[in-house]
Amino acid sequence: MDLVGRDSELATLRGALDDVAGGVGRLVLIAGDAGIGKSALVDAFRAHATAAGATWLWGAAWEDGGAPSYWPWVQVLRDAARAAEADVAARRESLGPLGPAGPGAATVDQFVLYDAVTDLLATMAGRGLVVVVLEDLHAAGPATAQLLEFVARFGRHARLLLIGTYRPAEVAADTDLSTVIRRLESGGAVLAPAPLSESGIGAVLEAHGVTAAAELVTEICERTQGNPLFVTHVARRLAAGGSPADAGLPLGLRNALRRQAASAAGTVPDVLDAAAVLGPDVRLDILSAVLDAPAESVRSVLDAATDAGLLRTDLAVPSRYAFSHTLVREALYDGIPPATLADLHLRAGHALAAAGAGPDRLAHHFLAAWPAGGAVEAAGLCRRVAELATAAHAHAEAVTALENALTAHGRIPAAEAKERCDLLVHLAAAQFSAGRTSSARKTAGLAVALAESLGDADLLSRAALQAASHLPFNAVDREVIEVLQRAEARWEGRASPSRARVLSRLAGVTATVDRDAARVIAHRAEQVALALGTDVPERDRATALSAALTARLEVTWGQHEPANALETSRRLADIAVDPAEEAAAAIWITVFGLELGDLTMADAAVQSLERIAKSERQPSLRHLALSRRATLATLRGDTTEALQLLHEARSVARGAGLPDADAVSWGQLFTVWRCADLSEDDATLMERVARDLAETSPFPLAHDAAVVQMDAARGEIELAGERFRRLMRAAGTLAHDPLYCWTLALLAEDAVLLEDADAATVLYDALLPLAGRFVVGAGAVTCLGSTSHFLGRLAALLGKPDEARAHLETAVAAHRTAGCVALLAASESALTELSSVAVVLESVGPVVTARYGAEVARLPRSLGLAYLTILVANPCKDVPAARLVALATNGSNGVVGPEVSFPWASDEVLDNAALASYRARLAGIDAELDEARDWNDGGRTDRLESERQFLLAELSGALGLGGRARRFADEAERARVNVTRAIRSAIRKLGPQAPNLAAHLDAAVTTGGRCRYDP
Repeated sequence: MDLVGRDSELATLRGALDDVAGGVGRLVLIAGDAGIGKSALVDAFRAHATAAGATWLWGAAWEDGGAPSYWPWVQVLRDAARAAEADVAARRESLGPLGPAGPGAATVDQFVLYDAVTDLLATMAGRGLVVVVLEDLHAAGPATAQLLEFVARFGRHARLLLIGTYRPAEVAADTDLSTVIRRLESGGAVLAPAPLSESGIGAVLEAHGVTAAAELVTEICERTQGNPLFVTHVARRLAAGGSPADAGLPLGLRNALRRQAASAAGTVPDVLDAAAVLGPDVRLDILSAVLDAPAESVRSVLDAATDAGLLRTDLAVPSRYAFSHTLVREALYDGIPPATLADLHLRAGHALAAAGAGPDRLAHHFLAAWPAGGAVEAAGLCRRVAELATAAHAHAEAVTALENALTAHGRIPAAEAKERCDLLVHLAAAQFSAGRTSSARKTAGLAVALAESLGDADLLSRAALQAASHLPFNAVDREVIEVLQRAEARWEGRASPSRARVLSRLAGVTATVDRDAARVIAHRAEQVALALGTDVPERDRATALSAALTARLEVTWGQHEPANALETSRRLADIAVDPAEEAAAAIWITVFGLELGDLTMADAAVQSLERIAKSERQPSLRHLALSRRATLATLRGDTTEALQLLHEARSVARGAGLPDADAVSWGQLFTVWRCADLSEDDATLMERVARDLAETSPFPLAHDAAVVQMDAARGEIELAGERFRRLMRAAGTLAHDPLYCWTLALLAEDAVLLEDADAATVLYDALLPLAGRFVVGAGAVTCLGSTSHFLGRLAALLGKPDEARAHLETAVAAHRTAGCVALLAASESALTELSSVAVVLESVGPVVTARYGAEVARLPRSLGLAYLTILVANPCKDVPAARLVALATNGSNGVVGPEVSFPWASDEVLDNAALASYRARLAGIDAELDEARDWNDGGRTDRLESERQFLLAELSGALGLGGRARRFADEAERARVNVTRAIRSAIRKLGPQAPNLAAHLDAAVTTGGRCRYDP
């Protein structure tokens, strides 16, 4: 029968295949309820695709549960092996459980597996069109959909058409799966076949030889709601002489199907019930074993059911049958009495075990058979399923399997409590990995309570370690500390890997409240780890030592030397035995690489973290990778990318219930805010979280120091000043913790912002021992650049220009080497600003006031100060000493005019012609001044007055007693000696009141025949 009412959908599929033929990979999803015709649409399209020369690769989920992870993909690759055996064989190891060896093969890294599948399909597509169909994604689990997502993304340039079908309602019930499906929908075309219209129903009836009046068609439409499967069933009933009422649709469909099954059962009444229990596909030999009945008797029933349209046969394997539709099987399954159902599942489990079925399928049957005595087998099988799922990075499936194991365990008479506690510990770990943080904490709490009641040191240690996982950075969990302390005490001094790990974690969480005690605990952890003998497995010894080295880094964080800490971090990477330890080492290398200003090293470490996160598929690792990539993007000046990454990181963290989602976001937003504008939402989030943490965090100064800048940015300078002064009163107790350097840097900026020289003095001395390293906060969440930048700003405020310049030049070089664009600009700007900071010398009456940065000195007027005033007003200019004398004598302290060239001989300073010219010009200026004053021309008056003062000063310097001309050599030497003496005397007198100014002038002022000020 031709497909009815699906012309538009078929056209879309054909168009997608045309695109693929043109070299553009396509993804098409078909979404709809059971019976809507998804499979029929795929089957109809297959004829077109194969006629076009496409290779058809097909796989479907096992609707009854119990299938191994990636089951649809296993079937697809089996088809691929038949079509391209050499291509599949060449990737045998990389394909792992999806390859020729099947689900029992050794597991491989998830990224390697995904890449191998994509490469295989792309290779096949290089030789011709390839269509991959994955049916019933709703029943396949997230892992199958994630692999489809990977292939769709990285195979988009291959001649590859990907088709997936699913039921939206069932997808929505699975949070992890629905997340992946939503991403798939955004990247592909989505077809949603509509229910059949009345005309479509009429066409179906006609195809079955039924002529129906319009009223009957309307009745069928109302009762079937246009569901093609229901409509087809009604059509068959009508063709056999029945009526719509006899079909009982839709409520009576199940009873109708059971009546059909009963009429087909013959002498073996339970055949179809047992078949329904076994699943959508049925093997004759296994069904016969379940029923303990002769195969031929069973076959006759199956053939009868096939004739009735309930089953279909596999033409390639005559001993295999399948239900014609999932709804048929469901109708039969739901009608089995509970006791019979449990017994059938138990028998199915034993039969499948004898046939070598995998643990997934066996666990499903024994779990359903618990009322009939299947709980023991179910618990063990579910644990094995969880192990396989974890190895395949299918964390959500692992959680489900462990929950099922616990359910089964609870139904075992006199079950061992230790076994239950062990399952709880594993479940907590799986929940953390799957991003179900809240559930994991509750499970860990149950495990701790049970372990303590049992008095088992190892179980309590493992449970306590789960309870101490993923703790918030900005909080102290004293209950967890106490649990870890009790777990450690259970060992009574004995050495074990678990005790070393407990001590290490205890040191880490204690460091926030008592760093001295934490250091002692960390040392003890290292001693225990090193004391483990060769009777302990090497992997366990390595894990214990890794934990102890991590504890060493945690308790010395803030008092460490970056190079030494980096060496320890590299050792951590060398001895890591699992991805979690590799990720921890990568984070530490990122931290200390950044502290050393080595962005290349940090980038390589973040790349390692990204690789691990991609492979492990754990939200916590993905959050780490995204947020640390955002840190590097900010440093390199790409704030657009940084914002995109940190937003994605926050979304991942919040979705998984990770405790530091907002804390990480605010810190990274703050770092971006320092060099770029934020949206209103981002700015609001940043400030809200910072203010909250200033009240609740064990690191209040770190957050409040940032709030000072937020207050100031809104113009609330007085409020910012009050907050800053309060912080400085508490700064004396600032601990050398992970945020010590970061806090000092922000306080330094606050001091400069508020021009608080007293605070700057304290902060400069505190920050100076950290000179040269980069400021890194909270595990590389943020990086503010070189401490030398902050020291330079403080030194400038304190009137130490030489120190400021040295620090800022160091910062400029460090930021340029590291490629920190925004930080380089800030340091260069500060250096430029420093050069523009002038010495200020002001005369008011008999007193000269000298200012330099925060220093102020007041001295009586003197010639030396007058000379200095002229030089400071004319930086980087050579001024003859004789000219300084003349200008100072005339009372000038302004800009020096054009210099007169004096001959280096004992000639007169000005010859008679020059003297006459000067006097004539003075007379002319007097006349012009009178005119300018009459016209109220202020600008002209000022210019003429400046010229007049200059000429008077020149004449004064050139004429001696009685107006006789001075001899140049005598006067120049006298001026050199006197000016030098006067300037150096003035500088010495400034020293007691303004030592930095005195030191600056002493270095910057050159005296002699010509004097010069070089700031």
